Amino acid sequence: MRVYNFARDRDLEVAVRSGGHDVLGASTVDGGVVIDLGGLHAIEPHFGSGLVHIGPGARSGDVNDALQVTNHAVALGCNSLVGVGGLTLGGGLGWLLGTAGAACDQIVAARLLTADGTIRNVSAHEEPDLFWAIRGGGGNFGIVASLTYRVRDVGRIVGGWIAFPGERLVDFLRFYREYMAAAPPELVVEAIVLSPSRPIVFAIVAFSGKPELASRVLAPLIRFGPPLANEIALRPYNEFNNPGKAIGKLLQSAPAQRARKTNSPGIYWMGASFDELSGRAIEIVAERLKAAPQNWAFNVGHYMHGAVCGVSPESTPFLRSRSTMTYHFDTYWLDVKDAKRSMQWVDASLAALKPYSRRSTYVNYLGSNDPAAVRAAYGSNYERLVSLKRRYDPEDVFHRNRNIRPVP
Repeated sequence: MRVYNFARDRDLEVAVRSGGHDVLGASTVDGGVVIDLGGLHAIEPHFGSGLVHIGPGARSGDVNDALQVTNHAVALGCNSLVGVGGLTLGGGLGWLLGTAGAACDQIVAARLLTADGTIRNVSAHEEPDLFWAIRGGGGNFGIVASLTYRVRDVGRIVGGWIAFPGERLVDFLRFYREYMAAAPPELVVEAIVLSPSRPIVFAIVAFSGKPELASRVLAPLIRFGPPLANEIALRPYNEFNNPGKAIGKLLQSAPAQRARKTNSPGIYWMGASFDELSGRAIEIVAERLKAAPQNWAFNVGHYMHGAVCGVSPESTPFLRSRSTMTYHFDTYWLDVKDAKRSMQWVDASLAALKPYSRRSTYVNYLGSNDPAAVRAAYGSNYERLVSLKRRYDPEDVFHRNRNIRPVP
């Protein structure tokens, strides 16, 4: 609170950082104050009540590790390095989306510092409008100091990595489209195409149903092979998406890349959503990857099905559309001279797919603060969010986000 008051007293722009993975780059600011929540990373389970209190700066992987000791988990994201605060406020899609829903669906309470300097306890019974707003409305309404989530019994699941030759990319994306359309809620598959030394298609699999059913559910994926490597097995939930030796070997950079000295390395990625992975969209992905700079990746996943789609559209700001999925293009560079070309490739790839993408993008992948894009991301919930923004942050102090602008 003291840092926030310092910034406000001096009329300094405020940015809030949880894990620092924001694709919009909104968790930093020049000439202002960054309130870094990384130090608020406590994880306090209360299994008797089925809850866990988590600081917004805690990483998803740390939460998984802390809870797996007693075979519990919270439905968070897919990337273990992402901070839970930003992830959850933007909705939060992960490995349990089909059986538990989004991360924002797991919140039962939060402590929030609002623009007027008041610390508020929010829940379904206390400040219910504000509680509604933070479950998908992003960082527009204040600074989250703690979050209380429901925990789930999740011990060992059938999951891991499987890899296929990159020349089968088009066939795999067609297969992925049909496979996920028939997938049970317990199955989540993220597909990643990388080119460490040659293009390779990787699929990360999480089947949280009964282990004895896994072989039947995963059989079509295995039959797509033969795979270059297959590490799918019964594993603890907090370990299944860690690459093993076989996948790790495939992920290694080419020798020439490993030997290069770095000069201001960087990474850039942008994403959007598909209503469907159409044949033409698949062709464009393949064309863009052929034109890619040296270090690139393409990801498609977060297929929306099961519990995440069982929530009524107005119950949270986070939109849920059955059978949609996200995608993103990534690039990184070891030398700053390669940055411009690499970033242009990502932007051009996203532009090429725009005619085949959803108008509304998953909030955590929305790389634009354009008012029309933000409005589209929230759809019919946008006007209620504007009303609450006007009430809790009329001066738009918290605007370093997918900004919901208050109106007079």
